[in-house]
Amino acid sequence: VLRRQHVMGQHRAMACPSEHGKGSWRQPGLVPDVVGSICEPWWRRDAIQLVDALVGPRMLGLEFGGGSSTLWLAQRLGFLHTVEDSREWGDYIT
Repeated sequence: VLRRQHVMGQHRAMACPSEHGKGSWRQPGLVPDVVGSICEPWWRRDAIQLVDALVGPRMLGLEFGGGSSTLWLAQRLGFLHTVEDSREWGDYIT
């Protein structure tokens, strides 16, 4: 199990994965109006809006399974701890 820690500010300037030259890990055909865009978590739109309204820089987060949500949450939380079972995937997304 790979564990990564993300401190706020560390990821603030990071661009979306497609702008990073890594491409998107999303399945083609997902509609960003329903499921987040490539720069957002792969959650329903209403969940993204709710979490965005609830989290803040003075909060800590624990995430099981990293992805686009990792970068998105790291930009909003003071500290994020991500638990990922794939070292290759963990290296890819950070």
